[in-house]
Amino acid sequence: LFTANPDIRYFGIDPSQAAIEAGTKRYSRLNLSVGTADALPHDDRSIDILIAGFCLYLCDREDLFKIACECDRVLRPGGKIVITDFLPPFPYKNQYHHSADLLSYKMDYAKMFLWNPQYQLIERKIVDYTSGHAEIDKPDDQIGLSVLLKSTEQMYPLSPSFTGKRN
Repeated sequence: LFTANPDIRYFGIDPSQAAIEAGTKRYSRLNLSVGTADALPHDDRSIDILIAGFCLYLCDREDLFKIACECDRVLRPGGKIVITDFLPPFPYKNQYHHSADLLSYKMDYAKMFLWNPQYQLIERKIVDYTSGHAEIDKPDDQIGLSVLLKSTEQMYPLSPSFTGKRN
């Protein structure tokens, strides 16, 4: 992992110092730091690929708009956001499996970006969390990988082609 191109720089954040230490020990090429997604430690338009891997379901609900704004701020035009998280057929919350003091919120987190015409969903795969298969028994076990493209050039065409009829 992380050896295909030595010129690529990898960054990661996590609110847990223990997770940062474990990640640094395991992956020395990663530049890891303690932080949260609502205040990304990167310059505007400096990231080509942003990965949110199983983290959004634990974020405070009041931070979601700020997180979306931060992701958009650091992502370059033509960049991609990869979201891997629970992806149930409807939003809901439940007790977090690892801590009774926390709730986990399961929803389609790609929707945080897809309202904006500069984002488009270019890939999605949905599988069962426990088996990895496409057959899903319980909504709680449904996870998804969503890839979104930030395309500022195509977001507002000069002249739309309208083929439908108005009522």
